Order: sequence, then structure tokens, then C-alpha cells
Amino acid sequence: MSFELGNIYAPSPVTQRGKALHIGGDFKEQRRVVYACDRNVILRDINNPLDVFVYNEHQSQVNCARLSPSGYYVASSDNHGQIRVWDPVGEDHVTILEKESLPEINDMAWSPDSKRIVAVGRGSNAMGDAFFSDSGASVGIIDGHSRPILSCDFKQSRPYRVATGSEDMKANWYQGPPFKFNKTLNPNGVKYVNCVRFSPDGSKLATAGQDKNIVFYEGKTGEKISEISGAHKGSIYSLAWSPDSTRILTSSADKTAKIWDAESGELVSEFVFSSDAQDMQLGCQWVGETLLSINLRGDITILDPENVSGPRKVIHGHNKRITSLAASPETGKFYTSDYSGHVIEWDAETGETNVFDGIQHSSSVVGSTVNNGQLITVALDDSYKSNDIESFQFGDSKPTPGQPRGVHADGDIVVVITHEAISIIQGGNANNINVSYEPKSVLVSEEKGVVVVGGSDNLIHVLGIDGSEIKTISGHNGSVDALAFSPDATQLAAGDSNREIKLWNFESGEAIVDGRWVFHDARINCVAFSPDGTQIASGALDSHVYIWNIASPGSRIKIQQAHYGGVSGIAWLNPETVVSTGNDCTTKTWIINSH
Repeated sequence: MSFELGNIYAPSPVTQRGKALHIGGDFKEQRRVVYACDRNVILRDINNPLDVFVYNEHQSQVNCARLSPSGYYVASSDNHGQIRVWDPVGEDHVTILEKESLPEINDMAWSPDSKRIVAVGRGSNAMGDAFFSDSGASVGIIDGHSRPILSCDFKQSRPYRVATGSEDMKANWYQGPPFKFNKTLNPNGVKYVNCVRFSPDGSKLATAGQDKNIVFYEGKTGEKISEISGAHKGSIYSLAWSPDSTRILTSSADKTAKIWDAESGELVSEFVFSSDAQDMQLGCQWVGETLLSINLRGDITILDPENVSGPRKVIHGHNKRITSLAASPETGKFYTSDYSGHVIEWDAETGETNVFDGIQHSSSVVGSTVNNGQLITVALDDSYKSNDIESFQFGDSKPTPGQPRGVHADGDIVVVITHEAISIIQGGNANNINVSYEPKSVLVSEEKGVVVVGGSDNLIHVLGIDGSEIKTISGHNGSVDALAFSPDATQLAAGDSNREIKLWNFESGEAIVDGRWVFHDARINCVAFSPDGTQIASGALDSHVYIWNIASPGSRIKIQQAHYGGVSGIAWLNPETVVSTGNDCTTKTWIINSH
């Protein structure tokens, strides 16, 4: 028995309202971007959703990542002030440098020879750091700012120059190496300078910020060349140059992105997004022929300069922990939901995504299930929705009798569990049954006419569709937090808070596997039967996934650290493929060889 990683379905960049998002580009191969999400560094091909690498060696939230001009190294930083320089090419992803730097890093830039790095942000004694990428030795002093530095860039031709933009309203100019403060470019600045970028050929520097203006400077001397006043109606958070250094792309809080002629200052194209607050544009990048703009939700929009009325493509993902997973093996699609209420449909084979239109849940989605062409979701806003999969429309919110814990549906029956009740819904009519225990997990079988509920009292409760209790199954030593029926509903898998998975004969209530599947290190969060009924997959708070063989209970596959922070969902797409989600904002498939 063995496994291999199938696909990674990438998270989106972490964003913060009112703060510029700086993502890195691959200017050698001109096809990849690199950005941060939680403890992950994401390196992905912008044209192939399944060409994704996730680096997760940081011990705290990553705040910045940049690919070197050579393409052989990535520099990434975290909230503990740790900078790591590592190899994204080799299989071992060798760490070249580990260095303590600023407590908070907002931006980084590489020298054109990939030997030097400038990092800027907030520190107690300094707001910037310049060092060699292999040794960490200093190559200058980045001073002259009294507030955190928001952006920096390294001129990509000799003579080398470094520019910075800060909350102290200044854009500063440094010469070297070793780099020393030379002058302030805008001594009369009155707003934050959010972004500074040299053109690829080094002939110009462009700056943009809260004053809604774009200013161009000569790339060698720093002398002001021109200014585009009132370029946007809101703060400009990010700018990026075209590879030929003739145009720039800007992204703004006014929910637009624009292309400008860098020589004349004329507007070339304008991309107008929706009026939704989530469509504030916080970041942008220009990689080869591909123009990207990123909104507050973290959606990456690929812009089409030939058609400003609509995007070429929108890449969706999660940047908050994934709280629910539901799969549709018949269609090859699966559905993930996160802490913010965001719901995404994924095509398992291609990695392409869709999102639902309409009003989403206003809080964390804690359960979901696919049934009769509907994705049924429950959330901490005390509601459930039946969302149409074909039209991608959110359904109306319907109240639940308390804060939901989970949901399952079969045929015409939907069952929602809350902290104190079980709600059995048929034809839109809800039968709410208050119980003395806290329901933790739920299943329903219309054919068998039963509702199965795992309880905080360590029991499995079997109820009729009318809500009357038929029997209980005992034997667990912890709350029953996860349940799954075999395909023929003759067997029941149950995972508990005492780290154990038991397999039950559902009719007799006798244990088939008892006391043998106790290899997780923490609470079981999810279990799922394979479509052929021969294996069970489980995920737990310990971050691991296990595959259990029913015919040979002593055999198992351990997928260690499948998702750091805990596995939140698991499902089978076919007898050889498992999909899992986690608190690391990622979704992964695993190819299982049970022979």
C-alpha cells in the first residue's frame, strides 16, 4: 500500500483592507507568480492551475515572497522576522540562507545578478535591510524613513539603485553598493507612497500612492520626469511595468485597473470591476504577456487588453482556513467553503474554478453536502442554503433552530444539526427535535428511513425520519465527531475525539473493527468510504490523513502532515483518488495504491 500526491489546488494571496499587496513575478520564464498565504509560499503557473508548488517551512505567517531574476531562488519572510532564501527548483528545496531581519516585512527586491536582497517594513531600529543572499552580510543601510516602509525596488541594470516608499509620505533614493541614502524624491509628499517600481530596462522609476498620482523619475539620477495627476479616484496600491518598459499597469481602491503609456502619460485601457467592496484592487503584476490584478478577496483576475469589458479569466482560491468539503464523484467536481463564507467549485481534472452568484453566507460555513443538483450549506449565521450547482446561484437563507454543526441530505430529506437540536427538513417543512446531548455529526438515508447522529455523549443515535429514536450504538470513548456510510449503507464508520475510528455493522450495531484504528494523534474530524467500499479515509486535527483497509484492518497508509493545522474535510473522487482540505487554505488530491 502506498500513495503519491496528485494535485494541489492553490490558495489565493492573503490580503488586508487598505494595504498594498505586492506579489512576485517570474521574469525569466515569464509564466509564474509567487505570493504568501498563511504559512505557505505559493509558486504557481498563471496559465496552468495545477502547476503549483507550496513551500511550508516557515513557522509563522508568511508576509512576503520574491523569485530571483535567475529563477533559481526564492526569498520569503514571516511574521517572526525570519527571512529564508531557498531553492524552488531542486527536489529537496535546499535552504540557502536563514536570517533574522525586520519584525514586519512589507516588500523585498532582488538585484539583477540574484546576489543581493533589499527587505523593507517595520523595525525598532531600522525600516529596511540590505544583504547578500548567500551569507546575509550587509550591503548597505536603508535609512532615512521615520515610519514603516511599504515598498522597495532594485534597479535591474547598472549603476545599481534602490528606491523606497513609506508611510512617512516619502519616496527615498539610495546609491551603492554599499547602499546609502542619497535623497528624498518627493520632499513635499503628503500621502503614503504605496508602491515604487523601476522599469525592466532601468530607464525610469514609477511611484504611486494614496495621493492618486503616478510620478516618473529618471532611473539613473532620480530626477523627476513627469506626473499623472488624479490617475485614479482612489488610492493606488500597486503598479507593474510591461516587459518592454513602455507601459505600466496600476490597481486602485476605486475598483479599477488601468494601463498607461509611460512616455506620454496617456490612458491606454481601463478595467472597471463591480461596486462590491471586495473588488477593491490591492495588487497587480505584469508577467510576460499576462496582466494580473488582485482584489480584496484574493481573486486573481487575468486582464484582457483587447477586451476591457470582461476579464480573460479569474483564478479563485481560499485565503482563510477551509471549513467544509463536499464532492460529486459523478461530475468530477468538488466544493470547498471557508471561514469567511466563500464557496468555490473546483474541477478535479483541470483545476478550473467557479463561484456562486448572489448573497453568500455572512459567516463561516461549517457543513456542506451535494444532493439532487444542489450544494446544501450551513453556516454560523444560523442559516442553511440550497445552492443550484448548474446555474451557480446561491439560494435563499433559511433559518436553523440554533447555531449549526453540520448537514447531510439524501433524496428529499435534509438534516441539519445544531448545538442543541436536530432539524429534519422535508418539502421545506422542518421538524426540530431538541436533544439532551450536543450533536456532533450527522448522516441520513432516505432508503433506510433513518437519521444517524454522533453525539457528545459518546453514543451514535439512530432516529427515524419522524425524529423518534430507534436505537443507540455505544462503544466510543469520546464524542463521535465524524460519520460515514458504506456505499450500500450496511456499514458505518465513526471517528471520535479520543482519536479512534470504529467500523460498525449498522443493522446489528456490532463492531467490525474495534480498538485497531487508533493511530491519529488528535480528534478525528472527517471520515469517508471509498466508492467500492473497500477502504476508509480519515483526517484529523493532527494534520494527518490515513487510509484504512477494511479487509485487512492491520494495513494502513499514513499521509503525514497532509495539511498543517489540521485536516478539515475528506472525500473520495474515485476508488484511487482522495481529496482533502485543511486549515492551511489548500486542497489536495492523493493517489492511493492499495495493492
